[in-house]
Amino acid sequence: MLLAPAAPLLPRLYPLPGRIWQVRAGRRGLGVELRDVAARQVGYAWLPLRGRPRLLPTEDWWRGLRAVGHSCLYTHGYAHPGSPTQRHLAAYACRTGKKLWEQPELQLRSLSATGLWCADGQGQAVHLHPGTGRPRRPDPNPYPLPEQHFPGTAVYTDALWPQLVARVRPWLDYEPALQLEYLSWGPYEIWCALRAGQAEQGTQPAHYTAELLVLHAGAELQRATLYQGREKIGIDSFFVWQHHLVYVQDDRALALLPLSRW
Repeated sequence: MLLAPAAPLLPRLYPLPGRIWQVRAGRRGLGVELRDVAARQVGYAWLPLRGRPRLLPTEDWWRGLRAVGHSCLYTHGYAHPGSPTQRHLAAYACRTGKKLWEQPELQLRSLSATGLWCADGQGQAVHLHPGTGRPRRPDPNPYPLPEQHFPGTAVYTDALWPQLVARVRPWLDYEPALQLEYLSWGPYEIWCALRAGQAEQGTQPAHYTAELLVLHAGAELQRATLYQGREKIGIDSFFVWQHHLVYVQDDRALALLPLSRW
């Protein structure tokens, strides 16, 4: 038997001081990478499933969020600006924002049950303690932890386009453009559709508005505008994590909409 929500639920909205560049999920919270293009700085935020969000210290532009686990956010740099080779692995405590350690010559490959599997400049495997960054004895379970897998969206542009448009069209007052993102999760259907704005005199590229639509058991539950007035479009606009729908609004706010269990 499906559990219907008693009433439409409002998402928890987290405005953040920077453009949301990427979101990585752990078991207890979300790590968010924020970028300030004008200042050429990168910041991070920790959003626990329960508790208050925390902003972490900013870093140089050529750094980024690599993983979340063991109550830490792990960030990385590169061998040099513009290089694809990751180096300068660092760890920050999620709860305090304190920088715990840094390993300049290592790159993170995966998390294990008791630590981090890294590689040095020669490609040799190194197993680190997650809280101290010190090399430790080989993990008794050498296999990496399975990554957090979330129900992913499917992006439709060609073969199934007519069927998908016919399915979502009754909920829209416009003809969707270019692509549709769709996820079926229990009694929920979640869509992201694009509305195309008119190009001025045919000389400017069209501008697009992305709209999120959440249906529960065939009834509309939530509708939100993710962005508007863009020339370029994105994919992977949302995902489901810990019975919450996670999505970004206007590049600067992270939204968590609770979903009922069934």
